[in-house]
Amino acid sequence: MSPKTKFILGAILAIAVLMIVLMFNSEKTLGSVHISANFPLTGEIGIFGENIRNSTLMALDDIADSKKPLPKIIMNWSDNTGSAKNTLTVFQRQFLDPPDVYISGFTPQTLAIKAQIDAKKIPHIAWMFSYNVNDGTQNNFRTWVSYKIEVPVFMKYIKQQLPVRVAIAHVNLSYT
Repeated sequence: MSPKTKFILGAILAIAVLMIVLMFNSEKTLGSVHISANFPLTGEIGIFGENIRNSTLMALDDIADSKKPLPKIIMNWSDNTGSAKNTLTVFQRQFLDPPDVYISGFTPQTLAIKAQIDAKKIPHIAWMFSYNVNDGTQNNFRTWVSYKIEVPVFMKYIKQQLPVRVAIAHVNLSYT
């Protein structure tokens, strides 16, 4: 993944998190926002979580440098090593001090904790391919385009919006 793509993904994530927090907490003053992230940062797929973390931190630095009156964003990054069991352990540890927003990845890991996150009713950004993660919930925001069914839906949306630029990131895993 190129540095520019990493930055764009991180910026999108940071802006999305900020918008979600402000939307869910519109009655609160601008204090701090606690975000817990549960990703594989080591192991076979750790490079993807590491890239998300690095690009998000870079985007958050840019936001902080903007000097705009925004809440302070406090990140809690934890490594689930790509294991569903570790994902649950990380989740339980992170909720000893509950965050305002939760971010998890990837599909098997997020599915291991999805019901618990839904029960917390906090904004949840899920980095996963399963398009139906939002079924029956109102707190999930899924990223990563997947499945053949989504392409026509996105193309229709793009044609309606007539954007000047469109960014699409694609992960190509050697073992898929």
